Amino acid sequence: MGNNLLSAKATLPVYDRNNLAPRIVHLGFGAFHRAHQGVYADILATEHFSDWGYYEVNLIGGEQQIADLQQQDNL
Repeated sequence: MGNNLLSAKATLPVYDRNNLAPRIVHLGFGAFHRAHQGVYADILATEHFSDWGYYEVNLIGGEQQIADLQQQDNL
């Protein structure tokens, strides 16, 4: 990621992320997953009070992706 700051247009979750339980395992946590499946999980948590969270698994590498996510408060 070239810019590690969240865009001013980004909205933060209105629910407590600590209440999410890792109920879904996803292999690979690239931008496509976060932009699509992650969005749907966020909608469910926001609008339907779902507590389903993701457990992300990267089989090869991923250290830079983890560092980038941590700089964005794991969003």
